[in-house]
Amino acid sequence: SQQCESVNEVQIFHHPRQISILINKQSQSQTSISEAHRQYIIERHGTDQLDPFPDYSDADPYNWPRSKKWLNLAFVAFHGFMSTFTAGAIQSAFENIARDLHVSLQQASYLVSLVIAIIGVAPFFWMPLADRFGRRPILLWSLIISLVANVGCAKSPSYATMAICRAIVAIGASPAAAIGAGMVQEVFFKHQRGRYMGIWTVFVTLGVPIGPLIFGFVAFRAGYRWIYWVLAIVSLWLIEPSLHVWLFGLASER
Repeated sequence: SQQCESVNEVQIFHHPRQISILINKQSQSQTSISEAHRQYIIERHGTDQLDPFPDYSDADPYNWPRSKKWLNLAFVAFHGFMSTFTAGAIQSAFENIARDLHVSLQQASYLVSLVIAIIGVAPFFWMPLADRFGRRPILLWSLIISLVANVGCAKSPSYATMAICRAIVAIGASPAAAIGAGMVQEVFFKHQRGRYMGIWTVFVTLGVPIGPLIFGFVAFRAGYRWIYWVLAIVSLWLIEPSLHVWLFGLASER
């Protein structure tokens, strides 16, 4: 029989030799761990039956305290939320934008389509950079780019200028969607990832409907350009903790 099943997320065929090879590999990995390492993991997590098996170090994200893991998850999830939140933020202000910049409603809608298209492509640019330089500096630079570009959108005198600034905003907003899932996987064990990936996914998904809902009131009360100012303020607010975490990480590596 060539049927296969998933055991610990690894596909194995129903063949005694293949099963014995898998068991031998697991037993070898367990016996290669020192007793001090095993006791450290048991004190940290209450069990040594973990996948992946953490290092013998407090710096390993799998060994972080629960509060630190939740804080990391909240930051990454909110950052992912802001990527889709930014994309759909001006949907309720198309008429205001069209009137102010002397374009049609269809042309005003392109300012959202442009962002969505770039967010779909830009991760292919950001992911190699994140692997090369690390995720923390990439997220920090993405916030700085978003801040500057949103200020540019708020001050844009023409449709073309606003379109260029929106494109730059999309480039700055895309890293969270590109590497957020990877950051969740690097902090939580395999048996926990379903729950926490679900939380991250919900935040990313909620940005699309919540953006127009909130900024419709902003556009009505303060003008559509304040949509961009609010987005810039949020980016500025996120830069401070990102910079603190990045510098703290650099100091701990020295």
